[in-house]
Amino acid sequence: MLHALLNGNTLLGLFTEHEKCQIMMTGLINNGFVTREKMIIRSFFENTITEGQYEHQTFSDSFTEYEVDSEQFTTASDKIDIKQKPEKIIIKDKPVQIMKPIELSPNTKKKREEEIKEKIDIQNSLLDLKRKKEKMEESKRVYEVDIDLYHKFKKIKETNEHFEIPEMFINKYDLMSELDINDNLSWETFYENYVPPQISTGYSKLFD
Repeated sequence: MLHALLNGNTLLGLFTEHEKCQIMMTGLINNGFVTREKMIIRSFFENTITEGQYEHQTFSDSFTEYEVDSEQFTTASDKIDIKQKPEKIIIKDKPVQIMKPIELSPNTKKKREEEIKEKIDIQNSLLDLKRKKEKMEESKRVYEVDIDLYHKFKKIKETNEHFEIPEMFINKYDLMSELDINDNLSWETFYENYVPPQISTGYSKLFD
């Protein structure tokens, strides 16, 4: 038999044991995840759409009865007794153990808070490293394009003294040329010395 745990019309889980279904419901209620008023347990016979009535007894040798509207069948189980219509499946039940909320001591609570903070700090550090790595990789890709332009412009200037470097590339070209003359042109040295120009907009004049 399957026991469906529902919060109103929302199915939370299916259980083969009614006791475990009740324990889960009690735990959810005690921890404040759901309210008792909306919680429902509905029991169904396996591989059918037939719903049974689960009657909980409190004494130790109790049995729970389920009304079934189906054809007669037999079983070898010692805990199940099958009769003709209306059939009754009798399953031995156990007292339900109620889960109580665990109260943490101040030291344990503080330790857990510190562990959570440490995990958050580690995640933030990893995220920061990831961003720096992505920025570095992007700067290398930009440098590959810039160094290719530098060599092309340099070659053109050697044959055409009137050639003018594009305005947006002048600062990069001058720095690359200086590093190149000193035989020290590389991605590392370029980005250690390159200062991107400040781009002014029409809005900046409003605050002058």
